[in-house]
Amino acid sequence: AMGAQMKRYPLINDVTTNLSSPPEFSAANGLPENEGRDLGFPTEFKAVIEAHYGDLAPLKLAEPADLVFQKAVAIATDPLFRWQIIDEDSESRRFEAVAETRVFHWKDDIVVVVEAEGEGCVVNMRSKSRDGQGDFGANARRIRKFFEALETL
Repeated sequence: AMGAQMKRYPLINDVTTNLSSPPEFSAANGLPENEGRDLGFPTEFKAVIEAHYGDLAPLKLAEPADLVFQKAVAIATDPLFRWQIIDEDSESRRFEAVAETRVFHWKDDIVVVVEAEGEGCVVNMRSKSRDGQGDFGANARRIRKFFEALETL
């Protein structure tokens, strides 16, 4: 079963909705458990994301950026998501969080950025696993689930 899963998902552990300018981690760099880890986005992952996760893209919403940011923070802290926000800046409408998987308790780093665009806004997200070379699609699923919740709230 593990072999079939490995063939189904690309061998990457960092996924973003913005391939031209992936959101960067700031607070996650200072966490003791990330000491010595390179949290820069691997440029070679861009083609892999385009090929395997072509549906992932910035989320454009008609609502004001400040309101969407408030909703994004509310979703992230909801028990359904169980994220721990480690840095939040309402002025730049950006937050970083840590998600812990339910079964193995692996921790993944997340950054969400909401930018004003006309009357609405655009949301970009990045999710990176701390361990392993591949994530079995977990980071892409996390982004899809978060964007789905943000669209419906």
